[in-house]
Amino acid sequence: MSSLSTEEDSLEYWQDQLGQTFPRYSSPITPGAPNELRQVEMLARILDFELKPYQRYVVRVITEKIPGTDEYRWSSFLLLMPRQVGKTTLTRLILAARCLANSRHRIMLSAQSLKDARQLLLDFANELQDSVIGDTLKVRMAADTTRIEFHNKSRLGTFPPLPEALHGSSNHTVYLDEVFSYSEEQGNLVMGAALPTLQNQTDEGAQLLMSSTQGTLASTFLIQQHEEARKSLDNPESTYGFIEFSADPNIDPNDEESWWWHPGLATGLVRLSTVRTLRDKLSESEFIRTFHNLLTTSEETVVDMVRWKGLADNPVLPNRSQVAIGFEVDADRRRSAVAAAWRDAETGHIWVRIIRSGYGTSWLPQCLAKIRESRPLGIAADKHPQNNVIMLELQTFDTETHAWIDLMTPEMLKTASASFIAKVEDGTIHHVNQAGLNVSIAKAQRRKMGESFVFSHYNECELFAAISAIQMIDAEPPPTDTEIVFFDD
Repeated sequence: MSSLSTEEDSLEYWQDQLGQTFPRYSSPITPGAPNELRQVEMLARILDFELKPYQRYVVRVITEKIPGTDEYRWSSFLLLMPRQVGKTTLTRLILAARCLANSRHRIMLSAQSLKDARQLLLDFANELQDSVIGDTLKVRMAADTTRIEFHNKSRLGTFPPLPEALHGSSNHTVYLDEVFSYSEEQGNLVMGAALPTLQNQTDEGAQLLMSSTQGTLASTFLIQQHEEARKSLDNPESTYGFIEFSADPNIDPNDEESWWWHPGLATGLVRLSTVRTLRDKLSESEFIRTFHNLLTTSEETVVDMVRWKGLADNPVLPNRSQVAIGFEVDADRRRSAVAAAWRDAETGHIWVRIIRSGYGTSWLPQCLAKIRESRPLGIAADKHPQNNVIMLELQTFDTETHAWIDLMTPEMLKTASASFIAKVEDGTIHHVNQAGLNVSIAKAQRRKMGESFVFSHYNECELFAAISAIQMIDAEPPPTDTEIVFFDD
């Protein structure tokens, strides 16, 4: 740990060093406060990597410590950077430098999935092993984690983005990469699991570090954290640190003169020709998100999200016998969901809401059994492998609930997928504005089936649970008070 002189650590000094690449938002620095910039730069040189001025500034702010203590100034930190700026390299350097500088240090990192986290760590492990310190470390791979073990018994490991993954562990730093991919529910559960593992470090500093490119309207966890981080800038007592590199939202995103705020472009990490290619090949909203690092409020989605959100309302609750139930287990059995749908007797429109969603599948059979006891209209699901596992379990242990469930055929799935989009377009479906269902629909993907398209099971599970319930309602003829009279010729 080292300190810079107050002259080379003032706000004016850093603004002069970074010029137009200075972040749009940044937590303040305490000139001359201890930090880990020197040790990160030392590791970077070992790996034949020279930090750019903006990268030095990021390290300086993130790693600041409270003078006279080992505590980090920022117990939690959110770093928002666009693509093509070396964010991944930078954050890995910070984590590894901490392991090298402190014996028996424990750092855990995660990403969009355990697979992504492992790849991130293994790529870095290869760089370390090819360097002069390569012989001093080992790489361990197990079913649930991959880790680098350093000579001083420090460890840098991975964990899946699940709430139970860190249970019982004690860590000095927990790092979450690309948090734009987390739903609000998932992000809060993972963060809630991570923070207690950091609270045991009374003799050494502890920090929760999150980084990401800006997200979309579906990035509900990042939106939540972004709002909290922005508020922290106005609170001098806050321990939530924040840096955001992004364009002025009022610029013309396609004007090349407005691109040079981008740290990667301004410092030569990315070529102008590469940015031009990105602009030409990406949709405008994706270019704005990934290059300019701005939240895209108009998403290019399968379902018109503006129209969908306009269909939210307060429903009149139906009788249980009029309610259809749908359930879904997602493709990797990570999450499950149960939805309800019913028809409004006056308008003929359909209402849908999520009854329950959660991690894993162990809770699902019992939930379906309890719902069956209330005798709804019926229970439906698509006939895909993960749902079939639940059906086999019910067939063995609960034949009565099993008998209540109807599985959709491929033709029914085609109709249900097309019908859902049509209902949104013509305004004949309504919902109660649940974040989980909104995110699931915003992130929806389709795949081709024959001459039609169907929703993919790699979507969030709330969507399939919903369309399964809706399909069952569609199969029931709408009620009518009209008496049909046949006249003789």
